[in-house]
Amino acid sequence: MLKVCVTFLATKKRRPIMRKNIKHVLLFLFFVMICVSVMLASRVQAEKVRLHEIYLKQKQYKLERQQEELEIQRALEFEKQIKIAKERAYFKQLQDEQEEAIKELEVQAFKSLGDSLNAGHAALAKVRTRVQIEKKLQKKKFLNRRTYVHPKRRLTWVKITQEERNHRIMLQAEHDVSQPDRIRCKGVNSNCKKYIFELISNASGGVAKVPFTYPNAYGWKWYENEFAKEVESQEISNARPGQIVQMNYNVYENGRRLPHTFTIVKNDLKKKLIWVVENARRKPPDKSTYCLRRISIKWSEFEKRTSGRYTIYHMTGGRETEIHMAKKKIREHKEIFQQNSANTKEYELVYSTLLDSSI
Repeated sequence: MLKVCVTFLATKKRRPIMRKNIKHVLLFLFFVMICVSVMLASRVQAEKVRLHEIYLKQKQYKLERQQEELEIQRALEFEKQIKIAKERAYFKQLQDEQEEAIKELEVQAFKSLGDSLNAGHAALAKVRTRVQIEKKLQKKKFLNRRTYVHPKRRLTWVKITQEERNHRIMLQAEHDVSQPDRIRCKGVNSNCKKYIFELISNASGGVAKVPFTYPNAYGWKWYENEFAKEVESQEISNARPGQIVQMNYNVYENGRRLPHTFTIVKNDLKKKLIWVVENARRKPPDKSTYCLRRISIKWSEFEKRTSGRYTIYHMTGGRETEIHMAKKKIREHKEIFQQNSANTKEYELVYSTLLDSSI
């Protein structure tokens, strides 16, 4: 603006007139600009002062509001404390009343108990006696659950032949393996030998007992027992259904040797393999659960995995069978003797008659 005014005044037409007063004009304009800047500065300062006053008022208003909120919170907390104190007093009063009522009930109960103390002792003694009797019965039932059997069935196991016993064991194993999973699976705490205990007990009616493994769980023989007897031929190709095999076999996965027990249900001479029923672990994800299964094993595979570390047993009738057979032989000999004696008497009679007739 100033530059435009100066340019206008310094034109050729007005140069003679204004050249003398150009300094005054410039000073005037400079003074005007100073005045305008001072007015603007004073106005800006006044506006700042007004805004600062507004800020102070707002700050004071906020402080007043905060103080009011604090007072309200204090009043609410005080009311809450008063309410809690009233509730505690009320609950304490209720508790005292309950304690008094309980004490009264205890006094009444002790009075009534003192009146019927002898009867209570007698009833308690009867209950204890009954519980002890039930425990003894349960223990006896648990201990004898595999040994108790009806006398007729016991005599049946004792009197039948060895082939019939093997056949009964085979039929019992086939029956067990054909059951549904809830019966066929024996759970986590089972193993192959425990199933053989159960199998022989069920097949013999609780008569026969399977001995433990000798000398420990990793052996392939059993301790001597009146029921378990080794068969004459210890070759797997000559095994018969119903016989039990105790072995120590090689596990291909990790190279370890583990004990195992199973019963033979079929020996296929043409295909050279045996069918067995065993209680083995399931494959993942139920690896810890034992379950019955019927599998086939080739003779060569069995010999390779066992390396001859196995023993074949058959379950006999024990000493009772020996006694029964001895009595049977005695009866047969007695019958033969009686028959021979009767024949001798007849011969003597005929000879005497012939002799009399000849005379």
